[in-house]
Amino acid sequence: MIFEDRMPMPGQAVLAIKDGEQTFKILKGDVGRYELWPLNEDYDPFSASGFDIIGTLVLRIRYLDGGLRDTREYPTHWKFRSLKRR
Repeated sequence: MIFEDRMPMPGQAVLAIKDGEQTFKILKGDVGRYELWPLNEDYDPFSASGFDIIGTLVLRIRYLDGGLRDTREYPTHWKFRSLKRR
């Protein structure tokens, strides 16, 4: 994954850090009430308060079977997970 130092929009994937621990989550919310949403639906979202966003996902590169390379450019909104509060 390639991240850039740019302002994220809600619905975009971000790399965030707090107390030296990094996390990859989806940013959701409005000014003053942002949340970080895990990609794994078994976990609940949590407040982004205290986290520093250190990068916004701009490119994902995967290598598939047979050496095929799959790239996807971002920003885009993640559609595989419902962003509704449980």
